[in-house]
Amino acid sequence: MFGLCWSSYRLYHLIRINRMKKSYAERSLEHEWEDWFIRHSNGVEARHGLLPYSVILIVGVTIVAMVEVVTMTRHGAHCIYNWGSYVMVVLDVVFVIVVVPFSVWHVFKYKDLHGIRASILTQCIIGIPCIIMYFVWTAVLEPPNTEHPSMPRVMFAPGNWILIMTTTGHIMYIVVPLFRRPHFHVSSQQRSLSLDRPITITNTASRHTTANNPSHIGHYKVELSAESLRNALNDPESADALLQLATKDFSAENVLFYMEYLRLAQKDTLLWSECVQFYKTYIPDSAPLQVNITWNTRKKLEAAMINMNRLPPDNACEGSSSNPSRNLQQQEHVSMSVFEATSEEVFWNIFTSVFPKFVQDHQNPFP
Repeated sequence: MFGLCWSSYRLYHLIRINRMKKSYAERSLEHEWEDWFIRHSNGVEARHGLLPYSVILIVGVTIVAMVEVVTMTRHGAHCIYNWGSYVMVVLDVVFVIVVVPFSVWHVFKYKDLHGIRASILTQCIIGIPCIIMYFVWTAVLEPPNTEHPSMPRVMFAPGNWILIMTTTGHIMYIVVPLFRRPHFHVSSQQRSLSLDRPITITNTASRHTTANNPSHIGHYKVELSAESLRNALNDPESADALLQLATKDFSAENVLFYMEYLRLAQKDTLLWSECVQFYKTYIPDSAPLQVNITWNTRKKLEAAMINMNRLPPDNACEGSSSNPSRNLQQQEHVSMSVFEATSEEVFWNIFTSVFPKFVQDHQNPFP
């Protein structure tokens, strides 16, 4: 029950955080929410649930131990089946009255790409009838040790209904996710060939072709290829659709990073202050929109930024005293090439995470 509540709260929290990421990147997040977002931008850590879990565990063990002690005091070493059933009935009532409403309220409007919401709702839907049947088997049907035992209870123990509910939860949380989404492996040779190929975006496709072929969007064909993804990221409408999928995948920062990278790369001149702001927003450990890149890539970029910051202006010895403003301007202008390795890694993160779902949605618009 605790796991169900914790999963519901974590899904609710992660979706809210990823929705705020877009507003934060666009500098449109309300001031009263900005501090809260920065504090919680890294999601919900598992240790935050350790205290309530420990409290619930201690209370549960204490109640069970007290029931056991009272039973042994009154009835000696005899096993009283009903006492154990009473404890289970109380837990089932808590599940129906507290856990199910809490879980459904937190996840009903927050759909994700990992099937977490589906797993939670499935367990709630199956859990309620299983608990009702447990009540019927326990309170209505006669147990096997009576004079007239009920045959259904003899053939099928009440605890089996709880076992069905628990098994369903394990299957939905552990087994189903292993087969839910395909995993794509991209070799280094494929990356090199795909990223070195120039991408040209044209508007020659007709509206008639787009209307009759949902796998075409405007001026490019939607397919599972690097070229198609780069076209999608260059198209505002498709990029926004990718961002919505990334929000449900809890990786909105990847799409936001690449969209901002493309925007800055199109500028004729890039100021050092813009480069630093871009770096601080997406790269360091303290970044509110930190992208998921390897440690080596992060350290190389950090070293490159330090070196760029220490470089003197071009031709510092030539005319530096006669035209200092020109030297300052040269020093402030930088290139986005320092972010190429990072952008490539983020690009393939998008390709292997949300882009297959994007392609699937456009190739099968009416599933």
